[in-house]
Amino acid sequence: MHEPVSEPSPGFLAWLTSPLGALTAFGALVVARLLAGNFGYFYEGDEISIAGGVAALLNGDGGPLYRYGPQLGYYRLLQGIARLAGGIDGIHGVMVVVSAVAGAAIPASGLRAFRRQLEPSTRVLIAAVLFANPALWVASQYGNAATVSTALVVAAVTVLSNASAGSRLLLGLVLYSGGVLVRADAALVAPMIAVLVWQATGSLKRAALVLAAAAAGGVALYALLFALDPSLRGMFAQVTSHFEDDNQTLFFEHLVWAVSPLALAFAVLGLREGLSEHKRVVAPLLAGVLPLFLFYFPTTTTTRYFLQAVFPLGILVGLGMQGAVALAPRPRRNLAWSLVLALGFLHLVLGLGRFEARPFSARLRAPSYGTHDSAMYTGALLYQAYLQSGVFGRSLRGPGFGVGSELATELGARLEPVSRGEGPGRVVLFFHDWNGHAVVYHLPQAGAHLTEGDLQGDILKGLTYRLGRTDIRVLWFGPATRQLPHPLPVGPGDEVWLLGPQAGFPQSDVLAALAPGLHLEPRSGEGAYLEIYTVNEEAR
Repeated sequence: MHEPVSEPSPGFLAWLTSPLGALTAFGALVVARLLAGNFGYFYEGDEISIAGGVAALLNGDGGPLYRYGPQLGYYRLLQGIARLAGGIDGIHGVMVVVSAVAGAAIPASGLRAFRRQLEPSTRVLIAAVLFANPALWVASQYGNAATVSTALVVAAVTVLSNASAGSRLLLGLVLYSGGVLVRADAALVAPMIAVLVWQATGSLKRAALVLAAAAAGGVALYALLFALDPSLRGMFAQVTSHFEDDNQTLFFEHLVWAVSPLALAFAVLGLREGLSEHKRVVAPLLAGVLPLFLFYFPTTTTTRYFLQAVFPLGILVGLGMQGAVALAPRPRRNLAWSLVLALGFLHLVLGLGRFEARPFSARLRAPSYGTHDSAMYTGALLYQAYLQSGVFGRSLRGPGFGVGSELATELGARLEPVSRGEGPGRVVLFFHDWNGHAVVYHLPQAGAHLTEGDLQGDILKGLTYRLGRTDIRVLWFGPATRQLPHPLPVGPGDEVWLLGPQAGFPQSDVLAALAPGLHLEPRSGEGAYLEIYTVNEEAR
């Protein structure tokens, strides 16, 4: 055992970890997260997909619901808040604000968790580590279910880590159940909740009874939801489809950048520290992290999959930083603190990987690499959040939704006259890749209603919307898997729109799908994202 590390300003630390201090810190962190929020266009494909589904729910006539079952609580939460915040136009802002608030709640919870086991100085350090965590930092800037689910699970862990019995146990289990409803992968950290309940009750038998009652309540709730909501019926297929993707998995690389390599080194030291000094803290942390790692190991395509592990890893990082300082001789503790804090938070100001060798300033401009869902930054997070688009460029100075998206601008400009009844009778809109989800968001936003298609949400099977006097048929136009109806439902004077132009359009299969005697005439002066063709009769 080593000597305890000195604690500066114990009075202030005690206040900061009090309920009032934690609430004050939470408010400050919310402001910081909102100032970094991506209030321009959607940040990544899943965000657009879910926004389109929420728009369909608000519209009340069905539409694509991307992995609705595993994220049921998130969809319904956003639907309720967006209804109060202006309807479909408010969805994107709601998504970003909710993520920012959740991203502030997680580090603020670190100030109150494990109060009987961890000193105030340790909890303040843990909260700082959590706020600076790269995966949480980025996920707090855009709309996603994982950040909200993690915030609820962390709140449950905070309550249960300080519970002894009674109402606190119930509150903790309710919060955890909310996390599972928001995003189903929270079920993977159930062993952590089980260990915390066991520690709180002090009895394996009583813990088993409490957990069995909670599990029975969860099963009953899901059974009721399945009976009331037909869209949930594809839930299990949506979960298993995660393992059918052929995307390359990068578990270790994503883990390194989700935590940051220097912070991850401190987490390893923190595990050693915890096993010797804080077994009661480390036991539930390991019970939560290991099942999550095992589940996502073969399918890790983004750092967001590590969000449920951010809180346990943040605690280990904080313990490791304190343990590193404790190894220094007492006269050199202040110097040790300076060095440890500089290393542990270096990623806030300096990119630690994927940067150009020259000039050195490339390391200061938030280098990043692409993941399956979005860009992941390897450091310089302060620049990335607050300076990359100008000072607070995405939040205070440029909050308008759609800013910077030519796709939204071009599609919106074409949909506006159609919504006034100035469009053709019929349109076939071809999409490919993620932009189809953008279409099914912007169509309801413009006032369109779904009249034909899979009401449980398969965007690849074709959808038909009515906008103004125009029927718009939305069709997948992938390079190898497209199946076009014969003939295409258009006639003279109708239009074909191609979102996300492809070289060589119209291809032979498109021309063959036209009714005899018809051809496509491109309209001049169209934009970079939307090509429009008029259907004409062949000259005789």
